[in-house]
Amino acid sequence: GCMDEKKTLSESDMENIKEKILESQNKIETYKMSMTMDMTMESGGMDMSVDSSAEGEVDNRNHKMQMSMGMNMPMLGETNMEMYFIEDTMYMGMEMMGRTEWVKTELGETEKENIWNQQSYIEKEMGMIKNSKVELSGDEKVRGVDSWVIKITPDKNSLEEYVMSEMSQSSSELDEDEMPGMDFKNIEIKYWIAKDSYFITKQEAQMDFTMTEGESGESMNIQMDVS
Repeated sequence: GCMDEKKTLSESDMENIKEKILESQNKIETYKMSMTMDMTMESGGMDMSVDSSAEGEVDNRNHKMQMSMGMNMPMLGETNMEMYFIEDTMYMGMEMMGRTEWVKTELGETEKENIWNQQSYIEKEMGMIKNSKVELSGDEKVRGVDSWVIKITPDKNSLEEYVMSEMSQSSSELDEDEMPGMDFKNIEIKYWIAKDSYFITKQEAQMDFTMTEGESGESMNIQMDVS
């Protein structure tokens, strides 16, 4: 059972599992993913909620990706975006008020790698796990796959980069190169890891933090739930 297994896995066992998770990244050729994110933001006595979702398919072998994203914001309503990434070309369609505008962009080698890494679910999650302490929380089946449930404690830099990466997909105004100050309060991040392949089968993250802009000094309290 979960408790027996939890007792028998030592710190070195967990480090071994962590290494195998990171090694599994090189074995992933294609994958599907889906994500939902709910954010509540409070600043100056005003609250705002933003709900977003994404799903897609990725072919690492041939550098191809299809991603559909949706976002619902107060006053702006619902916005949908679709993106196709094929080698050195990106097609992006933005739907607002019932109309979709498409843009085709030819990418240089550096741009291609930057966008590929930014949009890659695997790159983000592996980056978090790499710089985190890993702890076993139990085991469960995910879509019929026996999986370990692990809790991670990331370092502050990795956590900040992860948050900015997630938030930048919900707002074109956020720039990951201009990192605001972040003060994290409550954090719980879990991954479900397939016991046979060490692939990620599921992920959940809940966190509360205060984000402060450097120049203005304005602060915002944010609650973020990602699954």
